Amino acid sequence: MICFNHMNEKKKILVVDDDLDTVELIAIMLDSAGYSVITTNSGNECLEILKKERPDLIILDVMLETITEGFNVGCEIKNNPQYRSIPIILISAIDKHTGFPVDTTFIKADEFFEKPFEPRTLLNSIERLLHHDSRM
Repeated sequence: MICFNHMNEKKKILVVDDDLDTVELIAIMLDSAGYSVITTNSGNECLEILKKERPDLIILDVMLETITEGFNVGCEIKNNPQYRSIPIILISAIDKHTGFPVDTTFIKADEFFEKPFEPRTLLNSIERLLHHDSRM
């Protein structure tokens, strides 16, 4: 019973990005910081994972199979009462590719990081979002 409780203390983070190098980098960083990590490279798979797992936080790339798939997935999560309390950190290089700033307000993203991002800054943001998380 003690081992089971200890395992539950580890916060679970879902990383969704179609860039395998980015996924690997974030997963290694989160694992070494003591988080449990689930990864996928697909928005549809992300939504399927949500049905089975309950991540404490989601790191979601804006550009997946399409240029706006991450926005669509984020909207779907934030508009679902079952999942809307899960913090979402959007990440993207879209600002650099298009020259247009990303507007994250309409999906109620909790944070946005432009790639490349500073790993320590991302970890600090994750800590802050999980620390203020009132779900139990």
